[in-house]
Amino acid sequence: MSDPLKVARRGPVFEMVLDRPKVNAIDRVTSVRMGEAFCDFKEDPDLWVAIVTGAGDRIFSAGWDLASATEGEHERMDYGPGGFAGLYPGTFDYLPVLEESLPELITAAGFSGTGLMHAPAIGEIVADMVSGRTPDGIDISSLGSGRFSKPSSVAETSGF
Repeated sequence: MSDPLKVARRGPVFEMVLDRPKVNAIDRVTSVRMGEAFCDFKEDPDLWVAIVTGAGDRIFSAGWDLASATEGEHERMDYGPGGFAGLYPGTFDYLPVLEESLPELITAAGFSGTGLMHAPAIGEIVADMVSGRTPDGIDISSLGSGRFSKPSSVAETSGF
């Protein structure tokens, strides 16, 4: 079996290409490989940016390989460093992080899975934050990373 992830370093650029025809779906093996690649990127101070693309001309990635799910893979398996695809380790409460982490640095992370349905709202909230406005009618305080030091956090319980 060939490596499902092609990795190249070009100066400070780290490029990863998902290569699992037909739709670059991510199974456990690919996820572990991606997590290892992200660890390599994170640990190399000479790398500044990581680019993830998909081989072929159809789509970037279909996401989780549903065929592997029918063969026994499930959401609670060890998907390697960084969790699924090396990008979604999950938080203890399965909620994303949305906050101004540092002055002029906004973190919007952990919206994988059902995250696409949140994209328009998160985009608007981030635009408000960048513009210095308060998100209209939306309290995002429970999504800050400070909750990780508090044992009594809000927890997502549906579906898990």
